[in-house]
Amino acid sequence: MPQTETGLDIKSLGTSSQLKELLDRFPSLRDQLQDIYQATLEEEWQENQPYVGRHRGFGKGRATHRHRGPWTREKGFNRGVGKVRKLRERCEEGDEVGQKAEGYMRFMALITGNQLPEAA
Repeated sequence: MPQTETGLDIKSLGTSSQLKELLDRFPSLRDQLQDIYQATLEEEWQENQPYVGRHRGFGKGRATHRHRGPWTREKGFNRGVGKVRKLRERCEEGDEVGQKAEGYMRFMALITGNQLPEAA
């Protein structure tokens, strides 16, 4: 069975006492993980995504649509990974702070086997 460097069996993560402790200690972690999961689902996918940003033509200030095509498992997975990456970066750069950041970083440490200092 796949395991993290700490020997935590990935398949039994849902019943892990370490995970339960994290979810009890950091209630916002459950919402963060749910948000990441939701991003991977087909129901959340839009074939045309509004694109607001720098673009040429089509008038000034109006949103255009970027074609993303039909949902695939790979696209869903990539969206989830993108959310994980953005949240990790926000925590590491100090844009996300407090209980939300600490809970998420401790979850990531549990998964990756990295050690974080114990919080007070």
